Amino acid sequence: MRRWLIKLRSYLVWQLGRMARAPAVLVNMLFGTLWYDVVVARGKRIFRGNAVDATRVVIYLIFPKDGLLASHLVALKHFLEDGYAPIVVSNVSLSLEDREELLQYTHHLIERPNYGYDFGGYRDGILFLRDRLPTLDRLALMNDSVWFPLAKMQDWLLAAEHLGPDAVGAVSNYFTDPEDERRSGDMSESWQYDTQYPRFHYCSFALSFGPAVLRDARFLRFWEGFRLSNNKVETIRRGEVGLGQWVVRSGHTHSCTLDLSHFDVDLDRLDDARLREVAENLLIPEDPSLRKEKALLLANTVGNSDQRRRLKSFILRATARTGPAYALLDFAMREKKHGFVKKSPLWLDEESAGITLKLLAEQGEHLFHEEALSLLKRRSLADATTAH
Repeated sequence: MRRWLIKLRSYLVWQLGRMARAPAVLVNMLFGTLWYDVVVARGKRIFRGNAVDATRVVIYLIFPKDGLLASHLVALKHFLEDGYAPIVVSNVSLSLEDREELLQYTHHLIERPNYGYDFGGYRDGILFLRDRLPTLDRLALMNDSVWFPLAKMQDWLLAAEHLGPDAVGAVSNYFTDPEDERRSGDMSESWQYDTQYPRFHYCSFALSFGPAVLRDARFLRFWEGFRLSNNKVETIRRGEVGLGQWVVRSGHTHSCTLDLSHFDVDLDRLDDARLREVAENLLIPEDPSLRKEKALLLANTVGNSDQRRRLKSFILRATARTGPAYALLDFAMREKKHGFVKKSPLWLDEESAGITLKLLAEQGEHLFHEEALSLLKRRSLADATTAH
């Protein structure tokens, strides 16, 4: 009875909180962009950098709250080597030293208040380019939520160009009908890749657009009318999913470099040891029940004659539920030469952090490995400070 009363109280507090926040949420939803453009954007500053201009541009969104990192410069140098003019958008004010360092490798630097997360920054970059968009050969949107590029992997910017479609992501999301997944629980025979799912989209940490999109007036209108919000869930819904759905419905061709359209067949090609290794190295940072299921599966499939079917089914289901940008780091790097490592699993889950560190070390990515260790240390210190 006591447990039931605690749950009821928690539910009522949550509902009261929702009602209290509702007016602010409504105002933000209706007037967030106007508020930013008229008031908040006055704090934006634009600097001219030393990099030469080009008809291929990358808008690189960074959030160096602990200072500029060596990995930021690695990415910028890579952009320049590939012939892209970087426009860096920082969602935090920079020190004079960091700003001067960045300006050596950028065409323009935009410092802005952190309003609207990465899509607020992308929007400022695109509106800065509004008159040039039709003249560009390529525009990429990238951010520092990932370590990139991994040395032994594909050159993503060039791979996206050579793939051919008008819009290219590094990885897509929303692979199977969740209702089918809940009904069967066994996806070994039902992997689905359908871009017509209502929430299908391309992950926003790496997107590339060709001339057909950049000359389409609807693309600029999407960004001009984009509703900014400081609510992360709303930003994902309107931004990542919204842009992905615009791409799907626009009539432009689209694809991604991490091709998982036949992921079930890809898994069938792996030998038993490698299939198990892929399962062991799945990153599941935000689903404790799925992590528990993974541990039980690995403990109970050793020597099991049905091992392959059970491992394959779980890998497919875990990927669909978690998303391949998280779940498939090992498979994506080794089988697909996917050159991105998400940072957030390091602080979302201890097991995921350990797997990420191990894979970075195995790939010889010493700089990214050192930054990952430093990030973990800072997070641990912050948690300890908060706990006390």
